[in-house]
Amino acid sequence: MKDFSEFKIVRYDYPFSTEELGERIWDKMTSDESRWAIQLTLKGINDTGGSEVDSWDIFFLDEKLKNKIESVLTKYEVPFEVKDNSELLMENPKTFTEEFINKLNSYLDEHLTVDDVLDRILEVGLDGLTVFEKYYLDNNIVIRKKD
Repeated sequence: MKDFSEFKIVRYDYPFSTEELGERIWDKMTSDESRWAIQLTLKGINDTGGSEVDSWDIFFLDEKLKNKIESVLTKYEVPFEVKDNSELLMENPKTFTEEFINKLNSYLDEHLTVDDVLDRILEVGLDGLTVFEKYYLDNNIVIRKKD
């Protein structure tokens, strides 16, 4: 079973449009950085959006990937604010787009089973579960009522 204790859902907010973000980063990246960023965009669990005056990216990531993203943003002098949105998964999952939730659900389905989560409860207790384990359990337990 994968260890989800290092994972988070992190939101990066930028004070300019997605188009300007592209000009500040994508147009300046090295070929290696571009390949990495394209792979992250295509294969990662992420989402993006914004308006004419601001934009954002959301990533499901571990600390290593978070550091890599932030090093690229810092390298290209992109101002950003970062916020851990992991708890929103349990509190208000509708905060995330359907596409993001579908990608996350697929990933969790590949790396968790109900038995794995139940074993973790025996190890660390219910309060010791990660938000992702709790979310997975909530979405995969069927409670049958007696007639």
